[in-house]
Amino acid sequence: MTLEEAKEILSVYRDDLPLDELPEVSLALTMPETNDALQEWFKEEQKFDQEISAAFSEIEVPKDLAARVLAEAPTDTEDQKPTESKIVPFPTRRLWIAAAAAVVLTAAGLVNYFAFPPPVQFPGTEFSSVSKFRNDMAFYANSRFVLAHMTEDFAEARDWLRDHQAPSYEETPGAIVSYEGMGCQTFPWGEHQVSLICFRNGNDDIVHLFVANKDAFKELMPASELQALQVERKLETGGWITEDKVYLFVGSDSDVKIGSLLASISGV
Repeated sequence: MTLEEAKEILSVYRDDLPLDELPEVSLALTMPETNDALQEWFKEEQKFDQEISAAFSEIEVPKDLAARVLAEAPTDTEDQKPTESKIVPFPTRRLWIAAAAAVVLTAAGLVNYFAFPPPVQFPGTEFSSVSKFRNDMAFYANSRFVLAHMTEDFAEARDWLRDHQAPSYEETPGAIVSYEGMGCQTFPWGEHQVSLICFRNGNDDIVHLFVANKDAFKELMPASELQALQVERKLETGGWITEDKVYLFVGSDSDVKIGSLLASISGV
């Protein structure tokens, strides 16, 4: 079982349901015991599930909820007997859970809260050093957020950021141009604005590129120090400095490596 397969199963696991007897669930539950990153991720998933459950417990479920969900369920096809047992794959189960939750949340007027998480609150009060920027962007990458603009086109992402008066780039940096973009957004870091561009690398891993204006920093560390790969909050980070910008790659998981990406940047 791969790490991603284990995450898919664990993401829908609930300890109050008799799923442990399923071989794939039983195996997935043992994997966090030998993988610190997966163990930390699973703890965060369970914490989030508890928060969702707590929110649901305060919601009055619409009386017609069951009928509304069942009305959207697929019916038996002609070549399928009504009594035939159907095993729904885990990814589909997760979508059903999300769909049912969306009905409840819509009825309660809470969709915006979960679809658009509140702004990330960075630790501390000083926002002027590159070292804190590096740590805070790893903190952000570990948080729950939603991209404001979805696109696979890096030029489109650049134009969107410019339209929102956010830090951007002239040309797509290094090897990124050959990868699949996901989208972008901008957010405040203290009194400064930071841009985020997300994309998938050659291994289909998600990588974050953060961009800030150089004048946001009172003191700049030597360029070679930012270029050196460094793990922050269990994520590999590394960046570079240009005439007017500070760039930083941050992986999305402890297994995501960004060294080859950084090496592809001209002049770094």
